[in-house]
Amino acid sequence: MDPLSPPAPQAAYFDSGDNAWILSRFADVLAALREPALQPQGRSLGKNAGNARANVAAALGNTSLAGWQARIEALAQAAIAGLPAHRPVDLLSEVIRPWTLEIAILSLRDGERRGQRLRSVLRSRATATGRFSGSRALAAARFEFFFRKHPGEKSACIGISETLPAFLANAWLALLQHPAQLALLRERPESIPCAIEELLRYAGLVHSLTRRAASDVSLAGVSIAPGQRVILKLTSANRDAQQFPDPNCLDFARRPSGHLALGYGGHSCVGALLLRLAAAAITRPFLETFAAAKIHGKIEWRWGQTLVSPAALTVANSQ
Repeated sequence: MDPLSPPAPQAAYFDSGDNAWILSRFADVLAALREPALQPQGRSLGKNAGNARANVAAALGNTSLAGWQARIEALAQAAIAGLPAHRPVDLLSEVIRPWTLEIAILSLRDGERRGQRLRSVLRSRATATGRFSGSRALAAARFEFFFRKHPGEKSACIGISETLPAFLANAWLALLQHPAQLALLRERPESIPCAIEELLRYAGLVHSLTRRAASDVSLAGVSIAPGQRVILKLTSANRDAQQFPDPNCLDFARRPSGHLALGYGGHSCVGALLLRLAAAAITRPFLETFAAAKIHGKIEWRWGQTLVSPAALTVANSQ
């Protein structure tokens, strides 16, 4: 399945293979996110979950972001400007991931001193494979040890170095597949922040969320028993024609308020403000440099438990 062409939303149903209720219509998914009896799987019953969220919010607070913006924009310009022009470029490995790593370093206490060590830790984490379980375990142990004194920084780092690259790879792929919209955005760069919202709706990053009922729940026309799983299909919900007219069209004239790409309410992405700011900062130089780029090779998809994005995004610039 092409994640940029998700299945159309449909009425809630029980999938025996997944042993879960499947919700994919916008109104149903929104109602599920609002329902306190539907809890994230693995959710802590104590204060740990709330504390972790508060720690991440502190690391990515508005005051920090205001100070980071100029630095983020400068790093974005440098990441794009340093690309070779004589060969195809994998935007994911050569631009997006190195750049998001530098943003993650901004969130660290004493980032200037600890940055080089974090680069090494994340490099070993990224290159460890399932084939060598020992190297993967060692990489995981190094990662945990690095953040042992500042667990909020760990969650922020994961969000920046994994969530942001997934979204940008999806968003830039959508732009490359819609050259007319790319050209329009290049001509009107002031509309990039609004375009990011449409790209979140259209390209998204979280394909689904899983919940478990803590008590009886009546929702979306079905009765959910305590302990039953519920899978929320966010990408399908964001293509619901009842909420977004002509939903399969990427349209930067649209004002897609209310999309669920970043969750909702208490279940929304705590780093949403940073994601929006950073995506806008690097998309501007991307548009300037890759307006005539073509996708090089076949797109292979990487599916995670919640995230889905291209494994690589290789382009050849014909300028």
